[in-house]
Amino acid sequence: MENNDFILCILILFLFLLMCIPRKENFKSINRKKISNVNYYKGYPEKGLYIKDLKKVENFCKKQILKNKRVKNRAIVFDFDDTLAYTRPYKPFEINVIEYTKNREPIFYLPPIEQICNVARLAKKNGYVIIIITARPPSSEKATIANLNAYNIPYDLIYCDKYKGTNIKFKQQLREKLSKQCKLIMTIGDQWWDVENPGKDCIGIKLPTPKDKNVFIVRE
Repeated sequence: MENNDFILCILILFLFLLMCIPRKENFKSINRKKISNVNYYKGYPEKGLYIKDLKKVENFCKKQILKNKRVKNRAIVFDFDDTLAYTRPYKPFEINVIEYTKNREPIFYLPPIEQICNVARLAKKNGYVIIIITARPPSSEKATIANLNAYNIPYDLIYCDKYKGTNIKFKQQLREKLSKQCKLIMTIGDQWWDVENPGKDCIGIKLPTPKDKNVFIVRE
């Protein structure tokens, strides 16, 4: 009997640990590994596989926004580069500085990713707090704000990486801090650190990259 109890305890512990592991759901069933980067991103911003995947994300996120629109202090977190703005990640654009601020901070513009920008617009319309957490250094904050304003992308709070890449958990730690002040519904970005460990009842949306042309939904 004692052996059976021990085995039962081990089984319960295993199931508990399994439940604690964040779940990653692949948004698509098509294997994209054999598709070249050029062919995957070809057609931006009007058409192509990349745009098709982004439209699926847009529809999914809009449903989540409307589903949770009565939640108090609701908020959504967005990354910036290759989430709201397109850098052509497989072969980044050459950055053209348009102007400089009084402190000689460069101002440059990148084209928007309209599908994700539309998510931000709908969220703002439905009373969500829009939070942008970017790995860009503080010196790029004014350029980021200039892009947001130029394309009418709403935001309430913006955080740049004051650690300048030395703290890989910067975004997760900041989300944990913010979750004590508001109810995070979604966190959206193209890198795993944008979405991993999203928090209780928060959904992480991992967007495609050249190395992994898939969309993932991450839940705890």
